[in-house]
Amino acid sequence: MPFTPARAARVVLPLAALLLVPLAGCGTDTTPASDTAADAEHRRHQPIPTTEADWKPVTDTLGRTGKFGDNNTVYRIGLPRTDLQVTSGGVEIKPGLSLGGYAAFAKYRDGVMLMGDLVVTEAELPKVTDALQSHGIAQTALHKHLLQQTPPVWWTHIHAMSNDPAALTKGVKAALDATAIPAPAPPGPQPPIDLDTAGSTRPWAARAPPTAASTSSASPARRPSPTTGMSSRPRSG
Repeated sequence: MPFTPARAARVVLPLAALLLVPLAGCGTDTTPASDTAADAEHRRHQPIPTTEADWKPVTDTLGRTGKFGDNNTVYRIGLPRTDLQVTSGGVEIKPGLSLGGYAAFAKYRDGVMLMGDLVVTEAELPKVTDALQSHGIAQTALHKHLLQQTPPVWWTHIHAMSNDPAALTKGVKAALDATAIPAPAPPGPQPPIDLDTAGSTRPWAARAPPTAASTSSASPARRPSPTTGMSSRPRSG
């Protein structure tokens, strides 16, 4: 039987219909169910905004209060070593420059994370280490922030997770009790900065046009936290 245009149409049309069936499904959502689970897992590792009441067990145990940061997801308590008289290369180090330890807390859907940095003398370090480890608090770093100092000082970074923030705080308090850190001082006026700001800008002003003014500003860098599977905020560490 000769191959006519009519016969060609009867063959081509059914084949075209078969091809259109799978193509029709290309516009539908084929996202696997595992993506939803991944999104849920991601949300589980994001810190939750908190209030002062959430950290009352912490402040009651430490006898110190802190400040919120990063949209109330991090509660940071300062632990400055104002009792230490440290010099580096013959220069007196102010507590606010390099002797300001801290403990930061963040709440997640499956627990509370502690991160911090404690400033301890070399004589205090063994007892501080024993206190931290006996309470399940890891030391993620032990190093120097200054090239040389007198007396010898160490900076130990800490990290722990728990469902009980009070239990974490007891470990921090045990470590602080092994030091001579003083009780927190009541808030007062900020002391003046011992820096000749006018003198520091004078060389720049001399080079500038008569009507020009030179100013500079800087913002604190955002430091990454150790990889723990949790999304920590800059104020955590």
